Amino acid sequence: MRIIVCFKVTQDLESVMKRDWEQASLEAFDISYTQKELNCYDEAALEAALRLQDALRASGEEAVVDAVTIGNGNYDIFYKNMFAVGVNQIFQIHTEEDLTWRPDAVAGLLAEAAQPYDAVFMGCKNAMGENGLTPYLLAGRLGRPCLNQVISVRCAEGGLRAVCERDAGELHATVRQPAVYAFGNSDTPYLRVATLREKLAVKGKKAEHLERSPEGKEGFRACRLFQESLVKECTFLEGESAEEKARGLLDTLRKEKLA
Repeated sequence: MRIIVCFKVTQDLESVMKRDWEQASLEAFDISYTQKELNCYDEAALEAALRLQDALRASGEEAVVDAVTIGNGNYDIFYKNMFAVGVNQIFQIHTEEDLTWRPDAVAGLLAEAAQPYDAVFMGCKNAMGENGLTPYLLAGRLGRPCLNQVISVRCAEGGLRAVCERDAGELHATVRQPAVYAFGNSDTPYLRVATLREKLAVKGKKAEHLERSPEGKEGFRACRLFQESLVKECTFLEGESAEEKARGLLDTLRKEKLA
C-alpha cells in the first residue's frame, strides 16, 4: 500500500504577543519571530500513517509512506526527523502566491502529488485559516471518498478500518482504497521522535523540491485578524443526588446545543 501524508509547517500562534494581535492587519501581520511547528492535525496523520505502515509490514505486506507540503521556507529540521522515523520521500511544492485563504488552489496542488497513492492522510484543518475545506476539495479532485474527523485507522479484511468522531459518538467503517482520511482528535496525536542512530542512517536524504503555479478559485477574502477570547466559567451542579446532578448537566448541554 502506498500512503501519502499532506502536512503543513505553521507558525506557533500561541506564542504571538498580545500587542501583535492588537495591531494585527492583513497587510502587516509579522509573526516570523514565533517558532515553526507541524500543524497538530497533520502531525497526528503522520503518526497514524507510520503505525499503519508498521502493521502492514509486520503482516508481510508492502507499505510505503511519503509526504507532501506546500511552502517556500526551510523545513529541513522537520524533514530530518520525518525521514528518520520512516517517511520514504518528501515533496515540497513551491509557489510564489499566498494560498492561506485559497483551499481550492491548495487542493489542486496536492491532488497532482497524491494521485498515484492508495490512501491520502492529512489533518482536518490548518492552524492558519482553519477553513476545513481542503480535505473535501482534494477528495473531489481525486474522485475519492473523504472521511473526516478520523480518530484511528488500522488494517482490516477488505480494506482499512477507520474510526471517526461524530456528535452522537463514533463511526466505524471499513473502507476500500483509494480514499482520503482527514484526522481530527486522533488517538495518536504526536509524531514519534527519532533516535540519533536513526537520524544518522538517513542524514543524506533530502526532500524533492517542485515548482508549481496554483490554479482554482480565488478563495476567501479575509476581512480582519483577531485573537479569540477564551473565557472559562465554572458552574456548580445542583441536586440532592448524583442522578439529579447528571440530569441537570444533560439538560444544560442539550440547551447549549440547540442555542
